[in-house]
Amino acid sequence: MNFDIKIRTPKGVYKGGQGLSQYFGALFNKFEHIIGEPEMDKMGEIIREENKGNILKQIQPTGSALRNLKPATWKRKRSGLKLFETGRMFDSIESRRTGKLQRRISVGADYGGYLQYGTSRMKKFSFFGVGKPAMSELQKYLTELLRTKLRNAN
Repeated sequence: MNFDIKIRTPKGVYKGGQGLSQYFGALFNKFEHIIGEPEMDKMGEIIREENKGNILKQIQPTGSALRNLKPATWKRKRSGLKLFETGRMFDSIESRRTGKLQRRISVGADYGGYLQYGTSRMKKFSFFGVGKPAMSELQKYLTELLRTKLRNAN
């Protein structure tokens, strides 16, 4: 089982998600036979929804507030949210199957990498990733899944 966290950057594609494998690796290995495609879909959606929710809450995956914008940027923006103007990037965050028991959570908007990592003219906004709330929700989901599967086996 594998989760990829991907975002395009000026220097290529950022790949993350190894922490998920380390965090849940023992659980995945121990109960791999009970985790199928529907469960992987649900886990991918948990991560996707956290990232979209963080944009609306204006926080990083760590829970810290996103940095402030320059006054000129606030004046130009049509939205009161730091990383939301047209909704294009927000709508481009997706979770999709990339193989058997594999999911990729990604930002499809081409400028997502510039926002995530910054440029020579703009400081970064670390808005994309997997934070403690998603990890906690994934753990609860997997625990309940195990309980349900064990109950149904008896």
